[in-house]
Amino acid sequence: EAETLNSLSILKQNNYVALMRHALAPGFGDPDNFKLHNCDTQRNLSTEGVIQAQKIGKLLKRAINMDPKWNNGALQSAMMNYTASRMDLTKEVIKDTVNFYFNKARDYSNSLDASIFVSYAELIHKPDQNKIDFIKTLEKSLSINTKKDSHFKISNIVAQKRAKWLLSNLENYFIE
Repeated sequence: EAETLNSLSILKQNNYVALMRHALAPGFGDPDNFKLHNCDTQRNLSTEGVIQAQKIGKLLKRAINMDPKWNNGALQSAMMNYTASRMDLTKEVIKDTVNFYFNKARDYSNSLDASIFVSYAELIHKPDQNKIDFIKTLEKSLSINTKKDSHFKISNIVAQKRAKWLLSNLENYFIE
């Protein structure tokens, strides 16, 4: 615990950024029978990966306690994704928790971070099969001026490219 807090302090003091994709899920790529909304067809976390995921969640919570507004809501954005990946929570708890962190990330970024809107569309509207709100949320991400805040420029360009791709592939995500 002291080692984790020390690592967080070093990151904060030196203005470093840590990048992480996910915990250990052995294998490469998606299986041939992969279906997005069916966990039985996906590579799942190993026992070690489950332990890693729990540590990631604790680390994010500690980081938020240390500096909730760090990097304009980046920690809340990470918590959105972490929460949505948890298999031990009900759909309602996931939705409520993701909503909480989305609102915080949106406030801390002054709605200038396109990535939180893309994540929200994928984490909430896609599983709920809410195509109208999915489109509206992605359009919100596309309306953000990538030149308005240099802090978000690169991530906004990437998020907007993803939003365009998602919008061009709606038939793959929604049952009409």
